[in-house]
Amino acid sequence: KYKLNAHVGLVSEEDIKKFRNIFTAVSFDFVSDSKVIEEVYHLDKTVEDYLKSYKALKKHLPVFPHLTLGLYRGRLSPKSWEYEALRILIEDLKAQAVVLNVFIPTPNTAYAKYQPPKIKEIGMFFKYARAKYPKTKFYLGCMRPKGKYRTEVDKLAVENKFNRIVQPTKPARKLAEELDYTIKETYECCVL
Repeated sequence: KYKLNAHVGLVSEEDIKKFRNIFTAVSFDFVSDSKVIEEVYHLDKTVEDYLKSYKALKKHLPVFPHLTLGLYRGRLSPKSWEYEALRILIEDLKAQAVVLNVFIPTPNTAYAKYQPPKIKEIGMFFKYARAKYPKTKFYLGCMRPKGKYRTEVDKLAVENKFNRIVQPTKPARKLAEELDYTIKETYECCVL
């Protein structure tokens, strides 16, 4: 009777066979840059490994790719890897929905000194994503900085007609009401 989402990493066909009948859906952090894989995740893996895992998962379960903006040192620009990752997910892998997160500096880690991307850069990415892929569902996931930054990101998601926003701030809710959007509250993971 329960719906379960598993947030998995790189997996093999054997791994998938062990859990495919347990989970309703799978969340999958997608990376399309070898430098990011090595420096952020400290893995001796390739972009091909990510593609292989995604494709294998998709054969057995609904997969919701997660793309973290600014994951590499808080950087985000039109030349950043996230733009190519979005293209791969939607055009090559045929993702129907993409969960977008935003880098949060984590204390006591190598990335603690970096700041999240500028709000303007997030806005440019959201606008690009919605304009380039109008039929794709975009979700603003739970991982994003708090405070005023979060409020601004949430409002950008509303302005760009994201389909779901995890725990939106009050100003974002108010903006959605002002824009006369249909609002439906749920109490489960955004991909379920």
